[in-house]
Amino acid sequence: MKVYAISHREGSLFEWERLDTGERLFHTAQDPQHVMDGKDFAHVLHENGRWEPDGLFPQKRKLSSWPWPIKHPPGWPPEAGQFAAVRKFDVHTGVDLYCPEGTEVIACEECEVINIEDFTGPDAGSPWWHDTKAVLVKGSSGIICYGEVAPLVRVGDRVQAQDVVGTVKRVLKRDKGLPTSMLHIELYEPEGFTETVVWPLGKKKPAGLLDPSPRLWGAS
Repeated sequence: MKVYAISHREGSLFEWERLDTGERLFHTAQDPQHVMDGKDFAHVLHENGRWEPDGLFPQKRKLSSWPWPIKHPPGWPPEAGQFAAVRKFDVHTGVDLYCPEGTEVIACEECEVINIEDFTGPDAGSPWWHDTKAVLVKGSSGIICYGEVAPLVRVGDRVQAQDVVGTVKRVLKRDKGLPTSMLHIELYEPEGFTETVVWPLGKKKPAGLLDPSPRLWGAS
């Protein structure tokens, strides 16, 4: 028995990711039946090719040993803050965990800091936002990006799980009644990435970009 969950959707085509190996398959909305929301349901692909729902979250919780990357876990973000959310200018490459400015950001696993980049604001080419940085680290899960932060580490630092790597900065200049600060977290395959990527509208998901949602669902 193999357990898959939706990692991306383009029109009627769903990209399914095998939760134990990361293997990907493509199926239409009719294959499997009862597809309601890949963020809520895992599905089982039996050896005979038959699909069936496997309930709410249970398999996904087994995937991860990540601690929460912020000390006070928020609720799951609305659609605009979720992975692969379609926005005005691009597609969202990570998950936004809304929290107060100054919240400490905690390493999800033992890792090495491989880059600190300008993430938002004028220095990053997005002057409509405040200046923030992203800390990119390499660990057993791959490359993790902790974005929209003020770093407290340097490139080359070895970091232990649950060490503080930075604090959340306010990113939005205008308060429209929504959170103005958040941890933006991304996940990439372990090789070939030292910088974050942009996911242009109408394009396929960039190669090597992974959905961190299943590991966050399993966070403790």
